[in-house]
Amino acid sequence: MLLHGALQSAASFTDLGAALADRFTVLIPDRRGRGLSGPFRPDHCMATEIDDLGRLLAETGARNVFALSAGALVAMHTALANPAIARLSLYEPPLEFGGVQPRYWAAGYEAALAKGDLPGALVAVLKGTGDNEIMTRLPAPVLKSFFAMMMRLRPNAAVGNGPPLATLIPQSTTTSS
Repeated sequence: MLLHGALQSAASFTDLGAALADRFTVLIPDRRGRGLSGPFRPDHCMATEIDDLGRLLAETGARNVFALSAGALVAMHTALANPAIARLSLYEPPLEFGGVQPRYWAAGYEAALAKGDLPGALVAVLKGTGDNEIMTRLPAPVLKSFFAMMMRLRPNAAVGNGPPLATLIPQSTTTSS
């Protein structure tokens, strides 16, 4: 089972899945609210994500999980509660280390969502994760303007091979992942 991060969909793992398919049965679900999984529920939270992954494991018989970023947190919490996971591999889980404390983006994210400000919510996540990519080093107002323009001018444009950017932003004010 390959589990993608927060601003991704199953399409993010297409190449990895293809590379593993000669040795494994590969399952790449869309996490709830992303890709083909259907909408977020109003009460979407980590417990929802854990339940979703647990159900997928039970229904498929999968026992090995590779997970990225926020998906890694979901997989880690699921493994603590669900003995179905025999092997777990986590890549870039947003854990606290050094001066980086990824959970502190949640308040700014939720405040932006409460105002209906999807670009602001996205910037709160990008700035709060501690990532050092070039985009995250740009000033917040520049990023916000850029994302707002992209969502307005190309509302149905895919992100890479995945779904449109606005559809990847959980719009519940209950902290998800």
